[in-house]
Amino acid sequence: MIKNKWLFSASIILFLIFMVLRTPFPNMSPLGTNSYGVLSFHLNYGSELFYLFVFIIIMFIYVRSLSKRKFILSIVTIFMVAWIPEIIVKGYQYTFASGVDAVSFDSEEAECRYNSIQAGEHEITCHLVLSNHSSNDVDLMLNIYEPYIGDPEHPLFAREGEEPITLVSRSTHGIELSRMVFDREHVFGKGEGSFSIQNIQIREKDKVRDL
Repeated sequence: MIKNKWLFSASIILFLIFMVLRTPFPNMSPLGTNSYGVLSFHLNYGSELFYLFVFIIIMFIYVRSLSKRKFILSIVTIFMVAWIPEIIVKGYQYTFASGVDAVSFDSEEAECRYNSIQAGEHEITCHLVLSNHSSNDVDLMLNIYEPYIGDPEHPLFAREGEEPITLVSRSTHGIELSRMVFDREHVFGKGEGSFSIQNIQIREKDKVRDL
């Protein structure tokens, strides 16, 4: 099954290095990654395209090292490289992590609704779910990032509008935030609407994580 042991060994070492570099911790994803992706690659970011290119090269070396079952082993390897880093992060959060390192964000359960009050001024109410996997309570500051490309590091709420949150140990919290926001970039339309929360930022003193 292995045709070239040198190429096979080299590809395995490169895969391990690649997974370490791609481990989504402490930051789960770059701010503004609200585009579609292939596996864990967000294709509208230059750095992500570079990682995808490197991954393709490593896969080429891996396939060249095999003599049989190339397709099946390639599929298995692709999913392992995509999932193992996330599994490692979850294992760490459920065991040794503390503070904001032990906090996870469920983006699929997150949504904001806006209601236009007057020109450029909106009332925004957001619902999101955070989980604290550690055995101690966590006190943090929370902010949400705008759902558009071009200025991904622009917070929905100003720094002084960060929300103080306390997460009880070993529990999941549904959080509601409501703020008045002045829309200088005219991102939100008139009337009412909703958008998904792609990124949040949590801060505990000087420690910051992008989720």
